[in-house]
Amino acid sequence: MEILYEEVEKAVKTSKSSKSAETEEITNGHIQYGGELLIKQLTKMLNMIMKKHEVPKKWRKVDMKIIDKKVNRHRITNYRTTRITLTTVYQR
Repeated sequence: MEILYEEVEKAVKTSKSSKSAETEEITNGHIQYGGELLIKQLTKMLNMIMKKHEVPKKWRKVDMKIIDKKVNRHRITNYRTTRITLTTVYQR
């Protein structure tokens, strides 16, 4: 199964550009700004990963962030966790 340019382009264009950077400090806005050239390279890279059946080790790393819910910050129940990974693009 091959990943099509149009699929990567749609994933990039529909991603929120205001999201914070992941572990590599690259935001969705950076990827969107890269335009056609970057989308072509992403498509090529993702197809190579699919062909090898192996996700890069760095993409498997998870950073957990604790985010407060902007209410009473003295209660542990007013926090939530979120995970930040590089697999987001790969999973789309």
